[in-house]
Amino acid sequence: EVFLWDASQDQPIRQFKGHNTDQISYVSSIAWNADGKSFITVGNSGQVFLWRFDTLDQLIQWTFDNRLVRNLTCIQRNLYSVPPLCDI
Repeated sequence: EVFLWDASQDQPIRQFKGHNTDQISYVSSIAWNADGKSFITVGNSGQVFLWRFDTLDQLIQWTFDNRLVRNLTCIQRNLYSVPPLCDI
């Protein structure tokens, strides 16, 4: 587990869980990304995690900005009922 801590309030802001395996695992290294919105942790078991700590609104916006929207075939449109439906 990794905690993002507010030192001025002396309390955790957010908790990140992930380095849990069947073995005893702990975070051995942390590296911050230059964007200030993400960091990487490395566990003693070799697991590597990339963490983001955007607000929910920022994360939703990032998802919409970076999603892949592909064109569906007529068969796929009809199968998933995505308008406009095609006459096959």
